[in-house]
Amino acid sequence: MRQAVQTVVNAQWALLAARTFSQSASCVMWQGAAREAPKQLGLALARPIANTGPHPCVTPFQWALRRSYANVVPFPLAQTGEGIEECELVQWFVKEGDHVREFDRLCEVQSDKATIEITSRYTGLISKLHHAKGAIVKVGATLVDIQLTAEAQGSGSAEQPNPKQSTPTTPPDTPPSGPASPPPVTAAGPSMPAAAAAAPTAATTASATASAPVSATASATTATSADSGAVLTSPAVRRIAREAGVELSKVSGSGPGGRITREDVERYISQAAASLPHVGGAARAAPPPSPAAVAAAGAAAACAEGQVQAVAGRMALRGFRRAMVKSMTAVATIPHFHYMDDIGVDALTQVRKALAADPSLGGAKLTLLPFVIKAMSVALSQHPLLNSSLAPSGEELLLHPHHHIGVAMATPHGLVVPNIKHVERRSVGEVARELMRLQGAAASNKLSTADITGGTITVSNIGTIGGIYAAPLVNPPEVAIVALGRSRQVPSFTPDGRVVPRTVLAASWGADHRVVDGAALAEFSNTWKALLEEPSKLLMCLR
Repeated sequence: MRQAVQTVVNAQWALLAARTFSQSASCVMWQGAAREAPKQLGLALARPIANTGPHPCVTPFQWALRRSYANVVPFPLAQTGEGIEECELVQWFVKEGDHVREFDRLCEVQSDKATIEITSRYTGLISKLHHAKGAIVKVGATLVDIQLTAEAQGSGSAEQPNPKQSTPTTPPDTPPSGPASPPPVTAAGPSMPAAAAAAPTAATTASATASAPVSATASATTATSADSGAVLTSPAVRRIAREAGVELSKVSGSGPGGRITREDVERYISQAAASLPHVGGAARAAPPPSPAAVAAAGAAAACAEGQVQAVAGRMALRGFRRAMVKSMTAVATIPHFHYMDDIGVDALTQVRKALAADPSLGGAKLTLLPFVIKAMSVALSQHPLLNSSLAPSGEELLLHPHHHIGVAMATPHGLVVPNIKHVERRSVGEVARELMRLQGAAASNKLSTADITGGTITVSNIGTIGGIYAAPLVNPPEVAIVALGRSRQVPSFTPDGRVVPRTVLAASWGADHRVVDGAALAEFSNTWKALLEEPSKLLMCLR
């Protein structure tokens, strides 16, 4: 008891001395002590009675300190999704000493499934950030300490947060209002990890590394100039543009004084994608150079100068790349059956050209891919086995009533497979518009958890990168995937023996052989192929 009293007395003397000396601006060391002494003393004195009034055995000075430091609440990382155990801390929107209110943004985290913004449940001051940008944070671990203000204390907000209560908010996934398409988003397949892992350029990486955390208040209210000093926008919008590879100087601002808003950037991304060349039915954006390509170019330049350099290093697996490691590891246990065929698309190409300017597209560019996806949904209605998944017990099949068709995309952030929900209810135009939205969200790393979960079958348009045939791997727990190769012209014989050119699209199927046998896959592919080769049959199946 005597030792405890002496500890408190010593802490009080340290606090008084530190406060006295800290009044001098030159006493930097004592100013630091002034900040630390109350913290140590508060920890020694904090007790549950801090909010109930002075205790007979506690001096007013001690009670005031208890009152101040007993209301610092830890704010943990909540559960961001089923099965998620940890997240990468992408960036902070606040710094120590900032004042936040309820629902203000605190930070942005990325799980294996999506990028999520975490918002505050309290009003108060940020007293401590527990993790640095880029750190891996376990679910339930403390992200930040918040010292509640008198207003929050009076309203009873001092209850401890429950890590199981989800406080993250997923950015809105409203489709862009204009024609659409993201910078480097290229359709690719799960079987092509090298293409999918296309990384940002060195300049983009350096820019992202150099960016400092900003407070939520500053992000929302402060307009700053762009890199060129002539563009007005907020730090949050700059981050979105930087991640998508967009030069803000090329974006027209619709805000006051020409300020660029988030909607302006998303509209620009959509318009950029709509102007990209399309091969084999999907948008093809030139992928950013991979680290290997950058290293090879540097090595070639060094050799030209008579120098030889060895490039080595390590790159941490984060976000979608980390998820790909897990999913492809799981795929290794699945026995695959592959099936390949060519599909004539001359008639479908004519239909696409005739409908390309239809107002129902809402600005989306019509390619062959929306027809491919819609025809697949019609074929699934006739062959429901391909729209199933194997139950975890391995003793029964789960037949899915809806067609959530995924489209594999290679982005600077890694391979991702968002899916178009309820394709069986959508028109071809609606499929095209939703595909445009997903491409824009993937380019800016803003796909929601709903966008990338719940898929029942996958399309991988690897032909936009190159190649004709592939051996795709299923996307668990789905049982089938198709890889579309590069469309090409081949000589073909007519019934009267003449040789004519014919445009064909290569289709390579992969299926879980535990569920789908060769005959079932071939029959499904033939139904799907017939709908694409004779679009009139597809019209008869539409509701």
